[in-house]
Amino acid sequence: MKPIKIVTDSTVDVPFSVLAEHGVEVVPLHLTVDGEAFIDRVTITPEQFMAKMKAARELPKMEEAALDE
Repeated sequence: MKPIKIVTDSTVDVPFSVLAEHGVEVVPLHLTVDGEAFIDRVTITPEQFMAKMKAARELPKMEEAALDE
């Protein structure tokens, strides 16, 4: 039997310490706010994203990561 890997995106509502403990890989979403690009939880924290989203002139955009990421 082949080994199984559990993967989720960065919108998961589980503490990252729990994910790491169980070997769950987290793939970050790509975020764009007012034309500025970010990688969720890599180049911007959730708190920073919420603040930028509240001040944004247009709706933020999210993209799923590519399969090779």
